[in-house]
Amino acid sequence: MTRSSEQIEAARQDSLGRLLLNAHRAHMSVFLEKIRQQGADDRINASLTNIMTHIPAEGIRLADIAKASNMTRQSVSQFVSELETIGYVKRIPDPSDGRATLVRFSHKGWDIMQRALQVKHEIESEVAKKLTPDGYAQLIIALKIVGSL
Repeated sequence: MTRSSEQIEAARQDSLGRLLLNAHRAHMSVFLEKIRQQGADDRINASLTNIMTHIPAEGIRLADIAKASNMTRQSVSQFVSELETIGYVKRIPDPSDGRATLVRFSHKGWDIMQRALQVKHEIESEVAKKLTPDGYAQLIIALKIVGSL
């Protein structure tokens, strides 16, 4: 079966992967704009927020962030250094292993994470308003299914 270039392009634009990517980019753009309005540093970006989502309150080792984020330890170390410069995280000695360090939120970082949670809820409410309640519930179910592939 031979397809025209228009058919191929239409299929690419409507593919699940492309739609998910476009949705993620739009969501991240709105999130970053709103979080900056809430006082986040202007240097905050998608890569840094990705790292921040993997830091629990008790702290975490760089290697564990790298594994959870599917990034190299070197990249994670660079991003953590940027977050340190902004003042959102600090490195502290790991109490269970004196040779290791943990990445933990500073007070400033913990504050922005709480604001980020508020922004997340605002965005979800905006999306829910554009869909029916049943439609929003179905969207969440569908995304969980796709995420579990």
